[in-house]
Amino acid sequence: MLDKDAYTSPLPIDGKGDLAEKTLRRAIVSCVLQPGERLSEASLVQEFALGRGAVRAALAQLKASGLVSSSPRSGWVVAPVSASEIRELCAARR
Repeated sequence: MLDKDAYTSPLPIDGKGDLAEKTLRRAIVSCVLQPGERLSEASLVQEFALGRGAVRAALAQLKASGLVSSSPRSGWVVAPVSASEIRELCAARR
């Protein structure tokens, strides 16, 4: 049976950052956010209905994972995928 409280109770403070990280990770892995795409914190907040602080924390976690990169004046970018990485993924799936 569905636990309504699980959906209506507020998230703990660090839970919001985790939720944002999982949401953005899923969007990157499923190519909703394309490799090489520039990311704006404001557009991510609006598109995914997340808080700005949670988005910043999530982007920092994703940077540590290598899924995004940042530069001081350019902002955030989804990491590109190389041909060798695609071959490795295909080989791993076999």
